[in-house]
Amino acid sequence: MKTKSFFAAILLLISGFACAQVSGNIAVQNTAPTSTCSDTAACVEIPVADKGSLTLGVRGVYTGALSIQRSVDGATWETLTASNTVTDKAGTQTATVGSGVTGTFTLGNIIGFARVRVTALGAFTGVAIVNLQSSPAGGGTGSGGTSTAVTSADGALVTLGATTDAASAVGGTGTISAKLREVTTQLDTLNTSINANPAYLGTATAAVSISTATTTQIVALSGSTQVKVTSLSIIAGGTGNVTFVYGTGSACGTGTTALTGAYPLTAQSGLALGGGLGPVLITPAGQALCITTSAAIQVSGHVTYAQN
Repeated sequence: MKTKSFFAAILLLISGFACAQVSGNIAVQNTAPTSTCSDTAACVEIPVADKGSLTLGVRGVYTGALSIQRSVDGATWETLTASNTVTDKAGTQTATVGSGVTGTFTLGNIIGFARVRVTALGAFTGVAIVNLQSSPAGGGTGSGGTSTAVTSADGALVTLGATTDAASAVGGTGTISAKLREVTTQLDTLNTSINANPAYLGTATAAVSISTATTTQIVALSGSTQVKVTSLSIIAGGTGNVTFVYGTGSACGTGTTALTGAYPLTAQSGLALGGGLGPVLITPAGQALCITTSAAIQVSGHVTYAQN
């Protein structure tokens, strides 16, 4: 009996820190904007006592803005204004979810309020599918005492870039949300750089199939461009060395220069380099790419490259 009571107490303790989630549909206008919702199809409501923040997800096809409201007692409601906003994934702040807009939004500090709801206060058609999930409040004594509020005032919303959610410099300190925005910005910059510079991406593939001890051209030269190998794989059917070289003329016969060392291979052994993003081998401008084999063995594989 004591064991059951112990586990019941543990579950009760955990429940105090758990997230709460509510889903519902909004299909009509709420004609009671400051009191109990006029229609069950006009509001989606969630209890937020002892919670710190709220995530709002909106899907569906609808016309009409969605407003976010808060209440300290569940009876009287206030609507978010320009100074109290939700934030979307791009960091854009807004007091309402615009007509037909879908996505995920975050409502900052909701400490001090009992309930939050999403509702349509104006003309509304279609159906908005709304999901609300509250997260536990931060803070605490760290030694088993009672929990305390976060640094912002009870009921205040954390504004993007405010001291409670300050911007974070690379390598510096900052809140979790600030660091996440920093990472997102860096990834966006990298993605822009990759898309703007095709040298980072393989755009063509050449087959490798050699059976004699010779130098074989894999990628022909083209004007003053460079061959930028972004991935390659080769496998040998016997024992021999494989060297990547560059040069001009027939089979890199003029100015032949080693681009790699000699890879010693045995039967059914091979080599793989690169993943297609970023070059692993680069020839000088105006040079062809070739492979020199030291023995009359079958060497097969591929080279993926960009030439620019």
